[in-house]
Amino acid sequence: MHFNSLFQIYSRTNLPMKFNRKVQSGLTLAIVFAAISLTACSMRVMYNYMDWIIPWYMDDYVTLTDQQDTSFDHSTIQFLKWHRAEQLPRYEEFVVSFRDAQTNPMSQRQVLLFFDDIWTLWDALITESMSYLLELSADLSEKQLQQINDALVSDIRKLRKKHGDRSEIQRRENWRNKMTDAVDDWLGVVTDEQVELIRLWSETRINTTDEWLEYRDNWRKKFMELLYNQQSIDYIDEMSTFLLNPQRMYSFSYQQAVAENKNHFAQFLADLSTTFTPRQRQHLQDKLAEIIDDIIELIDQEKILQS
Repeated sequence: MHFNSLFQIYSRTNLPMKFNRKVQSGLTLAIVFAAISLTACSMRVMYNYMDWIIPWYMDDYVTLTDQQDTSFDHSTIQFLKWHRAEQLPRYEEFVVSFRDAQTNPMSQRQVLLFFDDIWTLWDALITESMSYLLELSADLSEKQLQQINDALVSDIRKLRKKHGDRSEIQRRENWRNKMTDAVDDWLGVVTDEQVELIRLWSETRINTTDEWLEYRDNWRKKFMELLYNQQSIDYIDEMSTFLLNPQRMYSFSYQQAVAENKNHFAQFLADLSTTFTPRQRQHLQDKLAEIIDDIIELIDQEKILQS
């Protein structure tokens, strides 16, 4: 794991969209990109194959015509050119800033500011992909729209089977195990004190699984409703607003719980940072250095291409 780790941990605090390898809307190029690039085990290798991987993942949701396929391939290439030139330097800046902050324990406010930075990067992906998404969605047939809906329904059904049937005890045990694995990956080894912090975090966070699953289904319904009305005069504005502001689909109670869990998680990370041993802090620095090297190499590849 590399640049994905912070995103993976953050995604377990009830964010509007999970960073899974499968995308939530088979049309959102940015989500496809982020899902793969931020969960890849070898960022450099995967990144250089994104022009092939993105269309491959798209096939899970809709079968494009030859003309649509050609257009989508072109959009993918243009998007990746933008991302390599404009976003990778921002990723480098973010990771360097995060690395520099690890020389001492972090405060909750510092962690929350890093969360804000992550969402700024994420919003940039969504915003840049919007024109490509809207161009493609305007040319979808009735059959293709049905394919997308069926795929999204299937995704939600799998999520309900995986998460919905778990008991409260099983859910908290799952959070604890996944967080322990993530912290172990960052620090090399987890101490008894850190195990206890993880246990307390998993036992005190608000369980929003049922509300999250309901939100996912409501999101799908609204997304499909907009797609089926793509001839509407207001389609572009409505779809753009919808995709850029997913939290508008939150219920009031879910919105409150997400905000509380976010703050709770930030405090957990701040508390965790006070327990790092010198060896753990060095392990963390080494991993962040690897991430920075990966990003710099990808940036340098673009400079060579442009020379």
